[in-house]
Amino acid sequence: MDTKDLRDIELYLLLHGHDDLDLYSVDDEVLSVMKELVELSVPEISGVEFPYIRKNTMTYNAKKFLSSHLQIHPVGYLSDRKLISLLKDRRIVDEDSLIEIYNKSASFVSPFKIPIEYTDNSVFSGSLETQLLVIVDKDLYAKILPRLEVFFNRICLSKFTTDIGTACYIHEIIHSQLECWKGIIGNYYNSEVLSIFMELFYVYENNPLAYDVIISNRINHLLVSFNNMYLFQTDQIEKENYTIYNYCSDGKYLISIFKAFHLFNLYIHSNNSSKKKILSNIQLVIDGHIMLEDFLDKNHIYYENSLDSVITNQLIKK
Repeated sequence: MDTKDLRDIELYLLLHGHDDLDLYSVDDEVLSVMKELVELSVPEISGVEFPYIRKNTMTYNAKKFLSSHLQIHPVGYLSDRKLISLLKDRRIVDEDSLIEIYNKSASFVSPFKIPIEYTDNSVFSGSLETQLLVIVDKDLYAKILPRLEVFFNRICLSKFTTDIGTACYIHEIIHSQLECWKGIIGNYYNSEVLSIFMELFYVYENNPLAYDVIISNRINHLLVSFNNMYLFQTDQIEKENYTIYNYCSDGKYLISIFKAFHLFNLYIHSNNSSKKKILSNIQLVIDGHIMLEDFLDKNHIYYENSLDSVITNQLIKK
């Protein structure tokens, strides 16, 4: 496996304040678990259709659900137009001036005020887009990234809004709550844990059929990520179409899904007191008071003990 081109992932780590990255390698242990996942009786979801809901219904449902469990805080919003306007015809004498202009440029708004761009992507898709400066000199970029605040410019969701789309929207809102704090997630591979946990939590409480669909999709996501990584690791995939960045991203989802499954299984089988404690600690993370890794450690959520098909099977049977 060629590891010489790690620049893009290194820049991502610098922007978000993650620790240095050790390349995750799939091994016989995870291969064994993947084989067990294939054998599980996953709910049949082919042909399942959900009624479309109005876009304002989707945002209302997401806001209502999150406000009933967490206190959501404002985040930095910076549109493309405002950034271009700020930088146009400005005389920027040095990197300090550029950083100062950028860091003072955002408006702090409810994440529900971040514009949504509706796309033709599948119902089970979404992304939170970070506003980035375009700097050709990657060495200069790497130098200033740790000093740049993290601002957002849009959330992308499927235009086919259903209750699955509501879960995707909640997923992205949680990303906004975490990514605004540099270094609140130490390990890049943990970046998706809480977002996946909250999407599962929403459908578990509100739509049992959507829960089955999301569990099935996430199990399939595990299998696809593993397959991609295995092929790349054994030089069986075209490097032009699948880069080190893709490999790291698949590793992030593989590890995060396992940990999110473990955390969610712990939550739904806890008593009310323990459930409140888990949610209060999630609040501490999204408020920037404790690191995500401290929260996971407190609940004994590790990769090694999350790599267990029994946990996944329990979620299927719930």
